This record gives sequence, structure tokens and C-alpha cells, in this order.
Amino acid sequence: MNKKLIIFTSLISLSIFIAGCGSKQAVQPTSNTISTQTNTKPQSKPQTKPQTKPQTKPQELKPTNNNTVTTPKSTDTTKPSVAKGTTTTKSTPSSTIVKPSQASTINYSDISAKTKAYIMSNQGSQTEAEKIIWNTTLLNRVDMKSLYNRYLSNGGTKNNITDFAKYITKYAPIQSDWKKIFEKALYSEYGKKVVRYKFISGDIYQAYIISNGKEVPYVGVSLRTGRFHG
Repeated sequence: MNKKLIIFTSLISLSIFIAGCGSKQAVQPTSNTISTQTNTKPQSKPQTKPQTKPQTKPQELKPTNNNTVTTPKSTDTTKPSVAKGTTTTKSTPSSTIVKPSQASTINYSDISAKTKAYIMSNQGSQTEAEKIIWNTTLLNRVDMKSLYNRYLSNGGTKNNITDFAKYITKYAPIQSDWKKIFEKALYSEYGKKVVRYKFISGDIYQAYIISNGKEVPYVGVSLRTGRFHG
């Protein structure tokens, strides 16, 4: 009985020993694994500093032989070229005013006297229709200086009395009392009184008188010069 107990106890001790050895062998790899995981650290990437580009100094401009400085990438500032052979002329309007230097050399009194003398003269070999005839009162009122300046400004010839006499006969202003002066001259020469006027053309009017109890045309008269004829 004791022998069996001893054998049984030995078997149990042996089994416990074997079990203990097996558990040690099983636990050992686990501790190694843990230690391995604990000791391993993630590899950190080395920090890289941004590369700085070397600063380049601007190139110094060197003068060339002809003392001109060349610049890299110069902008084109050249002015457009003007075609040779073309000329620009400014047009100036022709003046209708007598220049002061010209006016200062004009003897207006002499021009006025010569013009009046020519009109009141026989006027050479011209016919009655071609002659320039003025009423003396109207002629003496004409502003010869103003008209002579206009005459020259419009291309008239200096000291051409005949041409200037024709000019004032055509362009002299009509005087406001021409009727009174004409009717006085008509009555003085023919003893007739004007009863009415009829427009003909330009500055010419037809003057009517009473003859044998009827109104009849008698003479034509120029409002400008006072000249009349039947």
C-alpha cells in the first residue's frame, strides 16, 4: 500500500515537473516578442532645410567704345519715322483787312479828291450809258476811306481811280434820304413831282408823275447814286 502511494506521488510530482518545464518554454517566446516590440522605435526622417538659391548680383553696365550704355532687354522707344520728301504746309486764310503798313502809306484825301473829280468830269470817250453819274450831294457823303480799304482787301489795284469809281458806284451804302435828294433834283431840273415808285431791279426804281390827269412812269432812278434818266 505504501509502495503504491509512493509511486503515485512520484508520478504526480513528475507530471507537475514536466508541466512546469513546458510552461516555461511556452512563456519565453512571448516575453522576447514583447521586448522586441518595446525596443523598436519608428525611424524618424531627417529634417531637410530648404535650399536657398544663391543671390546673383545684377550685372554692371559697361560703356562701349562709342560712350553708349547697353541695357539688357531694353524697351523699344523709337519714334515712328517720317517719310522723307513730304512737306507739311499750313494753310492760312486770306485776310480781307488792309495791313497797317499798307494803310499808313495811303493818302485817302488824295484818293477821295481824284475819285470825285473823275466822276464829275466828262470821263473821256465813254458813252452816256457807260458814264458813272452821281448826285453831287450823295457823292460828297460817301466814306471814301472805308470803301477804299475794302476795295484793296478784295483785290483792287492801288491808285486805279477809274476802277475804284466803278467799285463805289456798285457797293457804296444806300443813304436813307435818297428820295428827298432825288425829288429835289428832279423838280429843280424838270419841274416834276414824284407820286409813287415801282421797283425794277437791284437799286433801280421807276418814278411816276401825274401827266394829263394820269399816273405815268417818268424816269428811272438809282437809290445809291441818285442818277436818273428817262
